[in-house]
Amino acid sequence: MESVIRRLTKPARGAAWALGVFASNGDLREFAMQGLQSNVRAALDMLSTVPEPMTSKVVALKVTAEDGKLARTLRGSILLDGGRLLAFIAVRPTTTDKAWSMVAQGMQPAVRRIAALINAEGVPAQEPTPLPMPTRSDGSGFLLLNSDLNVVFQWHPEDAASAELAKLVEPEHDRLPLLLERTVRRLTRRWDFARIETCTPARAQPLPGLLLRVAPVRGAGVLIGVFLEPFTDHPMERAASEFRISPRERDVLYALLDGRGVNDIAAMLNIAESTVSDHIARMIAKTNARNRVEMAATLLGWPRIKAALQSARGAHSNGNGSNDATPRWLQTTRRSRRNHFVP
Repeated sequence: MESVIRRLTKPARGAAWALGVFASNGDLREFAMQGLQSNVRAALDMLSTVPEPMTSKVVALKVTAEDGKLARTLRGSILLDGGRLLAFIAVRPTTTDKAWSMVAQGMQPAVRRIAALINAEGVPAQEPTPLPMPTRSDGSGFLLLNSDLNVVFQWHPEDAASAELAKLVEPEHDRLPLLLERTVRRLTRRWDFARIETCTPARAQPLPGLLLRVAPVRGAGVLIGVFLEPFTDHPMERAASEFRISPRERDVLYALLDGRGVNDIAAMLNIAESTVSDHIARMIAKTNARNRVEMAATLLGWPRIKAALQSARGAHSNGNGSNDATPRWLQTTRRSRRNHFVP
């Protein structure tokens, strides 16, 4: 995928770029960039303003500025499998108009190729760029917003661990960054600010590693309390990252954990049964497991279950044929459970 981006930006050497994969609800799930490390917030803001296509398989482009000339920032997006959105931007370096025009002309096919690779492999263009989340802090921030989403009060811890995050979410002209504002708007769209009982707390993960919670606060009317705090993913998410489990493979894994069979998963994800089996086989290979049960145990971080499986394997190799060391709920029969993970 990086080779696709290199070919796209080759005419304009030094062009910066950023790529984001957004969930169907607008939360950012994957984020990679090059040349914009000094201003992550600007990169996130630009990705949030990429136009969205009206239908699948259509690339939405914005390559011209208001004056009709090529824009300094080229934007393109396309819908991915599962309702996700791929947003891509390229930022012009010091280069000729002709070189930048070549990049603009290559945007649409490049976005299509990147989308095809993500759908097939489920991986970002490079290792996801870590966002500046504090590793240790008593809290990462609290803000009060009025019904128009204007910031009327803000507080952030003064510890160094939270300083980078504070810069990332700092309001400008009494407004949150676009990506966070969009999340708050979504979480509060059913609130009736004249009746506080309708204002129910909610939460979302708008950025990788950031948890955003909203709750009603009585003030001059009903205000929106916004709590920002670092968020550590579930151990399985960390394991999935460690073993390079793709988003599509995770979808299959979660469905297996729900007790679904291969045919059910294929229908749910709108893919072929052979594709589901291929995803399972790849996860087993990536985790160096013997079967899907040991694979799931590895990704869930269940060492005792893994030990039981290894013990059962050892007992079998000793010739006694016993599998009593395997927890009963993990035992399967090929005839009745061939396509199922048994929770």
